[in-house]
Amino acid sequence: MAQLIAGYGTSHTGMTIRKYDPAIPAQARVHAAFDRLREELEALAPDLIVMVSSEHLNSFFYDSYPQICVGLGNQSIGWGDAGVASRTVPIAGDFAAHVV
Repeated sequence: MAQLIAGYGTSHTGMTIRKYDPAIPAQARVHAAFDRLREELEALAPDLIVMVSSEHLNSFFYDSYPQICVGLGNQSIGWGDAGVASRTVPIAGDFAAHVV
């Protein structure tokens, strides 16, 4: 049986930093907060993470914009926007299909 072990919510603040400068106090605080989140997730060691996010017209446009999209399959490739490198990450496609 599945067990929910944590829930987090973050803002888009981290995505507004195009080039990280640790000398800027506000940017250092944002990165410190995301570091704490990473440390907590590593300590919890979840089997999977369910992520709910918004779509900013990268994958869909107004002529075919779904109300909800669930990622199925074995992997997903990030867009690499907002100064974050594109990465391929595994996804729990079987779990996602069960949710659908």
